[in-house]
Amino acid sequence: MAILPVFTNEEFRRINMIAEAGEFDKAVEAADEFLNSHPDSAEGYFMRLLCAFGVTYIHEGNEFVPTVNRMQVKSIYSDENYKKAMELSDENLKNVIDRETDKIAEIQKNVLSIVQEETPYDVFICYKQTDADGERTKDSVLASEVYEQLKREGFKVFFAEVSLESKAGQAYEPYIFGALNSAKVMLVIGTSADNMNAPWVKNEWSRFMSFTEEGKELIPCIYEMDSYDLPEAFAHLPIMDMSKIGFISEIVRIIRKRTVKVNPLDVKKINGIEVSNSDITVYNKGSKTATD
Repeated sequence: MAILPVFTNEEFRRINMIAEAGEFDKAVEAADEFLNSHPDSAEGYFMRLLCAFGVTYIHEGNEFVPTVNRMQVKSIYSDENYKKAMELSDENLKNVIDRETDKIAEIQKNVLSIVQEETPYDVFICYKQTDADGERTKDSVLASEVYEQLKREGFKVFFAEVSLESKAGQAYEPYIFGALNSAKVMLVIGTSADNMNAPWVKNEWSRFMSFTEEGKELIPCIYEMDSYDLPEAFAHLPIMDMSKIGFISEIVRIIRKRTVKVNPLDVKKINGIEVSNSDITVYNKGSKTATD
């Protein structure tokens, strides 16, 4: 992993390390803390922009190559952090920000093109797959059982172990992003607070919660853990105990209520990402018109 040379402040290195660990929400919070005491820092707004999009870098030769881990539908050029960073920058920093946002915009364009070709999902199963020793977690076993049951019910289910199996050698983010956007229901399956708050698990459920589309529902599904140990963000949500009789029947009922069968020609508009070809063109280099 690498950090762009424009970030010379030691605080930026700390924020970047948080992002590299996959703790993008925490990285955004750290950037906010920095901006509270440095409100005129162009670099601060640029760093916050990168954290919000989950951008990490690798250094290849003379190039810094970005990876976008938290894709968004809106153009990066329409983001307020981008606008503020450009407003406060000198010419040299503006050139750097423009160059890097152009790279990210191109990635956005490519990802959204891939997403448009994917079949929308009904359900997204979120869980911690392996433990610190690389062994399969109990969460993963439970998630697999739920996946098989929901598949038998006829639902289109995103379950990483299966859904990403055919994508080996490709970047997973386009497919995760597309599934998060199209799924009407997310099941967050966990046996402990640590597992539910694991960086990449939280990265998925926090993104799903940020989508305000009417009709989406997140359901925490716990097994042998106290509901008081759930992430604070779940405090207002109904909780499902996987050890209770009738658990899967109730889950199926909720999913059926949330998923509506529509004309296939309308699926991408109704049950997927509302992105037309004209929307995608805003990510072309030199075209920086906000579509929001």
